Amino acid sequence: MVRARLVVAVLALSACSQGSVLTFNTKGDDTGAPVTAPPPDSAGSGTGDVIEQDPVYDDSGGSGSGGGDTDDPEPTYSWASWTGQRTYVIDKRDPLDSDCTGDTVPEQGTRIEIDLEEWEDHCPICSDFYEISYDASSACGRDVDLSAPEVRGFVFRGANLEVWRIREDGSSFDVEIEFNDGPYDAGRATYTFEDSWNGEGTLTVTGFLQFPEETGR
Repeated sequence: MVRARLVVAVLALSACSQGSVLTFNTKGDDTGAPVTAPPPDSAGSGTGDVIEQDPVYDDSGGSGSGGGDTDDPEPTYSWASWTGQRTYVIDKRDPLDSDCTGDTVPEQGTRIEIDLEEWEDHCPICSDFYEISYDASSACGRDVDLSAPEVRGFVFRGANLEVWRIREDGSSFDVEIEFNDGPYDAGRATYTFEDSWNGEGTLTVTGFLQFPEETGR
């Protein structure tokens, strides 16, 4: 008896499925008739409930507004010249002499391109040489003379700059290292060093120099 009822139920379900249409998320309207929602890709305006899906974004870039960002190229700098400044401070030993508490003088360096052998003899480890010009002939009144011709040799040591001062002294040259630990980054170096002031005090020099960024790249 049970087996006969199962057969009848299966036949009834089979008969219903042969003439039916697959619908989804249906609900009745005011008349009680079922309403069938159109598939998501159709242009219909059915009132059935449609399950929304998250949009899919293309990560492949392209010219659209959703394209990936590109990093700007790293700036490059011209070694032909630089600008900077130095601040001079003098601590004099004689208590009767007035100290120089700070005098700032702008300066410029122009790269030497000819007769390099002469300067390389004075500083064999230097890679670049710059002729110095100051905006004043002296600092701290007349206590620091800036009128003598001066060339500086540069040595780049990773993230630090080393500078040698080369001055003509009669028939010879006075060559002296100024500093070897000036932090250098993005075309700019800063530094501080001390020197003797005529054997009668301490001269402290604080400064910076900046190479210009190249344009038109």
